Amino acid sequence: MLATVKTFSAITEEFVEVVMRHNPVLATDVGIHDYDHKLPNDSPDGFRERSAWLRDLEQRLVASVPWEELPAPQRIEYALLRSRIASMRADLEEIKVQARNPALFPETALHGLHMLMMRPFAPLDERKEAILARMMAVPEYLGAAQTNLTKIPELLISIASEVTSAGPEFVDGIMQSLRESFPGEAERIEEAARRARMGFAQYQDFLDHEARSRVGGSFAIGERWMNFKLEREHLLTMSCTTLEALGRDQVEKARARLEEEARKTGSGKSWRELVEDARRRHPEPGKLREAYVAEVARARRFVEGKRLAPIPSGRLEIVDTPLFQRSLTPYAAYLRPGPFEEEAIGYLVVTPVDPGKSRAQ
Repeated sequence: MLATVKTFSAITEEFVEVVMRHNPVLATDVGIHDYDHKLPNDSPDGFRERSAWLRDLEQRLVASVPWEELPAPQRIEYALLRSRIASMRADLEEIKVQARNPALFPETALHGLHMLMMRPFAPLDERKEAILARMMAVPEYLGAAQTNLTKIPELLISIASEVTSAGPEFVDGIMQSLRESFPGEAERIEEAARRARMGFAQYQDFLDHEARSRVGGSFAIGERWMNFKLEREHLLTMSCTTLEALGRDQVEKARARLEEEARKTGSGKSWRELVEDARRRHPEPGKLREAYVAEVARARRFVEGKRLAPIPSGRLEIVDTPLFQRSLTPYAAYLRPGPFEEEAIGYLVVTPVDPGKSRAQ
């Protein structure tokens, strides 16, 4: 048993190490900072290398680790590792996300910059070098990545265009911030920003022209692969059909309870009318984030006062959603702390109201 546990531990450590090396932006996200200066190799060769390694790792895991010899906790880890490998291989080899989703690449580049600016895991003068290296790498990264895209659903081109078009302005914001902090290095900061803007402009040109000649397929992965993900990735014993039935049943139960609660108000209004009334009570457009700050503080006081649950160490910050994510995050989202970071900081990102749009928009 001891030899089996040691072999399994070595494979799990290899999995984490190699996944982070292949996905340096993910590594930054989870708090591993060995690869902060890099963007991934998202060329076709890079994806083939990942796929080959995953196949080899899976074969070695099955051949060298008899799961029945593992203690119970490691059996759970074994099942999770098999699940994760299967999911990653399906995305790479069958669903081929990298060949269908053009938003994947500009979002990766921008997220990699955003994490380095936002998370204070090191002094800014240390993070600055990684930020500049990633900005310099944007043109080559996006140029290599676009060669993956073969049959692109038109909807995903539109989404990718919204993400990419926000890139230059987002980069300018980083440039201004770094110039203010390091005025003596303005020239190299501006050069890195220029290269990053050029990379996003070139990718936008690709989306506007060449990508249009590759339109085809659906953004949906289909019932077969959704069933696969339910079983292998989410470890659920249900198919799309049974999941849909469960969902519809819960919707009906929720609707009945809403109708019951609406009757209790004595207002004579339906639950939908009451919801519409509630929606008209909202903060001023320019004070949305401040309202979230106040409500988060009130919720914390309530949990503490009622002793509902222990509140973990660390802190929660409420920040504006970065420009490049606003088309994909119209309201708010939560970015959990990096599990490998020394300090636990969670971020609630709130998308501000765009004053340039009409009231209906």
